[in-house]
Amino acid sequence: MNDDDFTPEEILAAHHRATSAWVDNNVGRDPAVDPEQLMANPVNPRIHPRRQEKAMYAILERHGWVRDVIVNRRTGRIVDGHMRVLIAITHNKTVPVTYIDVSEQVETEIIAVLDQVARLAIVDSDMFEEVRDAAADWAPDIEKMFEEINPVKLN
Repeated sequence: MNDDDFTPEEILAAHHRATSAWVDNNVGRDPAVDPEQLMANPVNPRIHPRRQEKAMYAILERHGWVRDVIVNRRTGRIVDGHMRVLIAITHNKTVPVTYIDVSEQVETEIIAVLDQVARLAIVDSDMFEEVRDAAADWAPDIEKMFEEINPVKLN
């Protein structure tokens, strides 16, 4: 644990304070939306290289949908899932959508932070290898993705 980490007591206290204060912005779900009907977000800063698209396609082929695309009902724009929507369009698939209801300002803020906070995580290389090796016969595009990941050796 370093100085940036929360103590278990701080996490528990924050959870108790937050449970009554946090707003649930989810307002609906549709398990099968035509991806052609979804609008890309003009402020989405992500550019998905072909190798990432190939890895995501291989994951979808192997596991199906495990994470909905997020769409803001107020604007009709995608907040999370642009690449998955593009893959669905090119393969004539429908997409599961969770709808949220937020202002345009909040929509922009969510796009700015949603994936970035995950990048702050430290990946234990030994545990990552165990999890990765627990499955057999990864698709070549997923294997290539694993080669680009550099988990931290914690021992």
